[in-house]
Amino acid sequence: TASTPWYIIPSIYFSKPPHIPLTYLHAMVLELNSFFTRSNKDDDKAKRQKSILVKWTGKRKAFLGFILVLSGTVALNVFATSKIFGSYYNNSSNDPESRARKPDYPKGRVFNGDESDLYAVDGLKAKVRGLSSDRSEGQQIQPLVEFPSPLDGFKDVWEVRGDEHDTPVFWHIPKSGGSSFKDIFGRCHRLTMAAEAGILEGHDKDTELQAMYMTDNPWHKFVNVDTTHIEGLERAKEMGLVSSGLADLIVTSPLFVADNLFDSLHKGRIFAVFRHPVDRAISLFHYLKYATWERTYDESFASMTLREYAQSTLVHDNWLTRVLSNDLTGTVTDHHLEVAKRIIREKVLVGLLSEKEISMNRFEYFFGWKYNTGLMMPGQQESCRNHFLGTGTNINHKLNKEKPKPGSPDYDAIASLNVFDIALYEYIESIFWEQEKLVTGLTEDYRQPSQSELEEQVQEYFKFPSLLDGYKDLTHRNEGTDITPVFWHIPSHGDPFKHVYGRCHRLTVAAEPGVLMGHGSDTEINTFYLEDNPWHKFVNVDTTHPEGIERAKEMGLVPSGVADLIMVNNVFDANILFDSSHKGQLFAVFQHPVMREISMFLYLQHATWERTYNPEFPTMTVQEYSKSPFVRDNWMTRSLSNDFVNTVTVSHMRTARRVLREKVIVGLSNHKEETMDRFERFFGWKYTTNPPEQEACRKHFLDKGSSIDEKYGDGVLVPGNPDYDAIAESNVYDIDLYNYSQKLFVEQEKFLPGESRDDYRFEGASCCKCEDPPTC
Repeated sequence: TASTPWYIIPSIYFSKPPHIPLTYLHAMVLELNSFFTRSNKDDDKAKRQKSILVKWTGKRKAFLGFILVLSGTVALNVFATSKIFGSYYNNSSNDPESRARKPDYPKGRVFNGDESDLYAVDGLKAKVRGLSSDRSEGQQIQPLVEFPSPLDGFKDVWEVRGDEHDTPVFWHIPKSGGSSFKDIFGRCHRLTMAAEAGILEGHDKDTELQAMYMTDNPWHKFVNVDTTHIEGLERAKEMGLVSSGLADLIVTSPLFVADNLFDSLHKGRIFAVFRHPVDRAISLFHYLKYATWERTYDESFASMTLREYAQSTLVHDNWLTRVLSNDLTGTVTDHHLEVAKRIIREKVLVGLLSEKEISMNRFEYFFGWKYNTGLMMPGQQESCRNHFLGTGTNINHKLNKEKPKPGSPDYDAIASLNVFDIALYEYIESIFWEQEKLVTGLTEDYRQPSQSELEEQVQEYFKFPSLLDGYKDLTHRNEGTDITPVFWHIPSHGDPFKHVYGRCHRLTVAAEPGVLMGHGSDTEINTFYLEDNPWHKFVNVDTTHPEGIERAKEMGLVPSGVADLIMVNNVFDANILFDSSHKGQLFAVFQHPVMREISMFLYLQHATWERTYNPEFPTMTVQEYSKSPFVRDNWMTRSLSNDFVNTVTVSHMRTARRVLREKVIVGLSNHKEETMDRFERFFGWKYTTNPPEQEACRKHFLDKGSSIDEKYGDGVLVPGNPDYDAIAESNVYDIDLYNYSQKLFVEQEKFLPGESRDDYRFEGASCCKCEDPPTC
């Protein structure tokens, strides 16, 4: 009896004395047959079994003997039943180690998706769903157990894969290493995920689906739903998460609720990482001792011992079995265990925390996840993957708590509460090795793209809706190419910087004043000062509208080299100014879209000289303006996706992000000093006329306030303010793009030349006005 798993006796023999239905006797004999013939996996397990067996009373042993004798009377019936189910427990291999680790899965030809072909695989027929092995006779055998709900939203794990409508669903089991795997999915493979982080930063109030990066996590993209709890799943279904195709991966906990996300066309495929139930429970206990942010936290955890925890009402018994059988309240029985086993067998691609590398390889191969050079280089992705597989995300790892050993009072206290989960885990281990058949052909380097795939990715990644090859890519050095700074002027907050470039740094600028004083009719490129602005030199072209750009191209603006800086309103229009030998370098200053639009409105209320002025503006409120046909919706997103006509969608936002990430040096209006310092370092702008005067000029324009500051004051225009909310409603995508620009602002500091310093513009500066006589 020492080799018999200890959980069999209390769970089967003593749960239904003295009358035991025939089906329980069948299951008992099958389990005994399996476990008596299966070699023990290690000495610790045998010792654990023995330590618990010696605690049984003589009365229970006698009752066991009675049950074994009684079972003999139904041997013929059991034999017939075992012909159907026996091969799940008996292994044909003669190798004892192979029997223990890799149960023999039915052999046969690979099915091609035809249901009849699925059941033609030898040994699989009549097991998975209880169907007759001879389907032509139309006979059916009732399944051993029924699912508590259909779960027909999820495909069976053995069904043919590759359908574009299938969505991977990661069932996150707490304290089983799931967080490390999630980091690999999101940070390393850069998959777009639907998970709990999707509703941060106010995205729980969104009415349309979108995918975005979080402010504190610029490497990991989320869809703006939370699929880890019931209410979040219902919201995700209402918003059409699955059919949108935005999520590469859905993370969830309540499987039976997540099943409702799917329909006959769109199916989910479940995969999960499992851990030994006792280790998982102990890890959870240590985590909850300090996890004050968790909903399940209780102050009593802090001073509680593991044994006290096991004896308290706070501990969950057989959590895994309960969740899979969809019964979190009743007493767990053998029926719950069989339901859980069936779901694992049919629906779940199994991973083990004890086999992290094999599990991750398997997931990658099964779902076709390979490194994509468009997101980060394969070498970086591999290092990222190795980091999380090696060190993990689990904070308990840092606590270095000594784990109780099998047979110790603490270990047995937890084990006694999880007899069904331990039985289920051992079954899961056998399924893990069976599922090797699912990934035949898997190689160690599967995730690494081939040379042809890399070339295809690069071509796809650098393809824009309207080729922006005139602008320098931030990831390329473009040696041997002339670079001209191109300031993308976003209306309402670029003016202070324009004055610094021209009046303070005395750069020669191509912009709208270039056609004043009759210079719009010039036929050759030239420069001049305005009569009322003797400090600011302009080129005689206007590059802020399409016709002016065409004229500037014809006159050879860029090859002439006379412009130190070109200002544009539309980056796609201005792209034609450049060629392979002369590139433009885009840079811009970004302001929160709500502030930008309100500031623009306040300006237009009195800017009678502007083409967009309307006499209705002076008497209009911000909320009235937000509902009028004059308001601009998602102007930045439209500009960077080159679409000012159609309704803005997630596709526009993706294009805008990509242009921003690859082509634009980012500045922020709420970090003016740091932004200007960054531009000066990148383009090498230093004082050349009179440094003290130039510095005073710079300070004057950067310190100057705006009309929005005067009207609202500090800290008033925030979410919840009626004016704020009125504008925000029509600028959802621009707000997302602004949040993304903030992340880029932090990231770009890494590749800018030189160290950040306040005096860069003074270093090596000259003073032509200080000479006698002045040379400028």
